[in-house]
Amino acid sequence: MAQNVYDDPAFFAGYSDFPRSRLGLIGTAEWPSFRALLPAIAGKRAVELGCGFGHLARWLAGEGARSVLALDLSEKMLSEARAATEDAAVEYRRADLDTLVLEPQSTDLVVSSMTLHYVADFERIARMLRAALVPGGDLVFSVEHPVYSARAVPEWVRADDGRGPADGAGAGVVPIEQHGNGLAGLRERAAAVGAAVTVCRRDGGGFVLRVGW
Repeated sequence: MAQNVYDDPAFFAGYSDFPRSRLGLIGTAEWPSFRALLPAIAGKRAVELGCGFGHLARWLAGEGARSVLALDLSEKMLSEARAATEDAAVEYRRADLDTLVLEPQSTDLVVSSMTLHYVADFERIARMLRAALVPGGDLVFSVEHPVYSARAVPEWVRADDGRGPADGAGAGVVPIEQHGNGLAGLRERAAAVGAAVTVCRRDGGGFVLRVGW
């Protein structure tokens, strides 16, 4: 199982003080756009990728979801989410999204708020989610636009191959404002669409995309 910076006590304490952590969905900047792209929830089997403190999972249950499987890598977040949840329709489970496999056609709705930019292989998880969704099912997710991880004061960081600016011609380094924060395979996609929220509807051949802000 991969490790998660959110389980570091100091990082967790700082993250817990963010408005989205303290206030829940009303403190989440993209929530109005995210909610507008969601389909009807009642009676659906839902999966949440990166559930954090469980705010969205509880909202889905409150909207009448038949079941909500809420997944996160952080034991600290899962512990907080379980403590705040009384609805039996919600199940919290620890999972690494880089290796997660869901049963084929096992869910009607997959949601993910500000998590998929951490995934190393977006194509793998997209294919897996397409198989896990029933025909006509929905994938609604938000990702962090690279501008939000840019530093006010540019500096250089070592690239994945370990090279730094002193290693010659800067070939192995990128400015930190371009490096992002674990945006991986979604960094270029997010920059290209310039948007934070996307909904995908599963059809016979793949996903039909709609982008919102």
